[in-house]
Amino acid sequence: MPPPVRGEVGVRFRVIVTLSILLISSTVTMSRDGGGIGKVVRVIDGETLVVRLDGVDEKIRLLGVDSGEPGSRFTWYLANGRKVTLKNEMSAVDRDEKGRLPKYVYLQDGTFVNAEIIKRGYGNVDLGLNFSRTEEFQSYERHARQEGLGLFWKDAKARNPEGISFGGMDGVSKPVMVVSSRVQPNYPEMARKTGVKGPAVLQIIVLKDGTVGDIWILSSPSRDLGFDEAVIAAVRQWRFQPALKDGTPVDARWGVVVDFALQ
Repeated sequence: MPPPVRGEVGVRFRVIVTLSILLISSTVTMSRDGGGIGKVVRVIDGETLVVRLDGVDEKIRLLGVDSGEPGSRFTWYLANGRKVTLKNEMSAVDRDEKGRLPKYVYLQDGTFVNAEIIKRGYGNVDLGLNFSRTEEFQSYERHARQEGLGLFWKDAKARNPEGISFGGMDGVSKPVMVVSSRVQPNYPEMARKTGVKGPAVLQIIVLKDGTVGDIWILSSPSRDLGFDEAVIAAVRQWRFQPALKDGTPVDARWGVVVDFALQ
């Protein structure tokens, strides 16, 4: 076979180079759109992150989360500047109406960002896009509402039950804590890093069997750094000698202050 003329060599070389560039470009795009690892460089709102992937900044929609400006501070504390892994939901669209990539987002320590926002009460479940974890996310939202976590704390206060007297009033004695049951709350890691401290003020229902029923957080050092969850988890384990009325154990409201102090 005769050797190719110079023009043919040039054409073949250009074709090979062009194909190589296309393959590299395709690989980067598939990595970016199909998942991968990146860094959160900006938090736009509670449900939108800007993640740098292969040197390209992409807007990421936290799939299943409805959390605008009210939840943005918590999302910022949770994810800003962190390395994240993006994962797909097969039933979700490639991009939403705002051009964002709908993704599940995980921190390096395994924290599931989408779920964490719902669990902590800083977002509602968004059913605008299809996703397979709907029931799981809805259970997180129900729990957050019941506990008055995050942005739901005002709703919880409004549901304060009538007909239950405060201890020490209306002929009802004061409940007395069993000291050995007083579990101290874990200091939230996000709060420790930012140096936030102070008291959390709660109202609780001490049930007639001495356990703790409903809990309302009236104030805390910060609503979006994990204090609410930490103090609720601890106080749930406390036990009391119940309040008495006419010698009979009764449910009673009671006030509690838990101080968060950095050591």
